[in-house]
Amino acid sequence: PAVKARKMLGNKKIIGVSVSSLKEALEAQKQPIDYIAIGAIFKTPVKSDYKLVGLNILKQIAKRIKVPIVAIGGINEKNIREVKAAGVTRIAVVRAILEAKNPYSATKSLLEKI
Repeated sequence: PAVKARKMLGNKKIIGVSVSSLKEALEAQKQPIDYIAIGAIFKTPVKSDYKLVGLNILKQIAKRIKVPIVAIGGINEKNIREVKAAGVTRIAVVRAILEAKNPYSATKSLLEKI
């Protein structure tokens, strides 16, 4: 639990909580955390068993949550602008960089778009 982690780690460590619904996000922001990770936004083989959150729920969460949020799951160069339009400025990616022919260029392109 975040409360226990904060007590053990103190205030100088970064603690995040992963959620997949607005209800979970609202509960999570009551905890002593630094950020909330939301996903999976899009279908991804990395987390193929995850229920998709989608852009509509992401928009709802972005409007209501006060702590920083990070979108994760299937985000790439083709859909990153949709994530930004939902109100998110932080993303976590895996395949969009690791499977790119040029990881440096892929990273730079994603950063420019977000």
